[in-house]
Amino acid sequence: MGRPSIRSRFPEITTVVKEFISQHSAAAHNRRREDTAYYHGVHIEQIRRHVLSRIPEIQRISKSTIRHLLLPPQKNRKAAKRYGGLVAAKIPPKKNDLMLSEHKDFHFTCAQVNYVSELSEMLVDETVALSADNKNKLNVGTLALSRYFNIGKFFMTDDQPNYPDHDFPYNGAKLIPAGNLLLKSRF
Repeated sequence: MGRPSIRSRFPEITTVVKEFISQHSAAAHNRRREDTAYYHGVHIEQIRRHVLSRIPEIQRISKSTIRHLLLPPQKNRKAAKRYGGLVAAKIPPKKNDLMLSEHKDFHFTCAQVNYVSELSEMLVDETVALSADNKNKLNVGTLALSRYFNIGKFFMTDDQPNYPDHDFPYNGAKLIPAGNLLLKSRF
């Protein structure tokens, strides 16, 4: 028979681990108003320390015991049978297909540009068409995805991060898209 497992002796361990990972997930980070305590995913050691502080009856627990509460990294391997899968969390794959939504006035501004273009085409000799535009500042972060980037933290399977696809060397950077264009008639 052997000694009883830590999961059978302390059934509340799965709830503690699940709540801790959920508190430090991608969606929880996006809801925060300030970045005083920045956590975006958690390491096994952080989970282990949290379990030891929340359940004082547990004197020692190994990282592998904590890891075996989570989903297996690859479920088609023989070692996957050692994982309990009680907490639906794992290290997610890289993902950087975050799409920004279209601006609410996009159709109106395109129609205005087309209208002005038609008017300038009718009055070619009296018009110098110049397009100058500064857009709103875009916040860009430091979490970018490149081939050198590996996610080494655990996230809940239904709440995994999705990063934009740019690299900026410092935090709080802003990008101001601007453009000047001299428009000439084809005729």
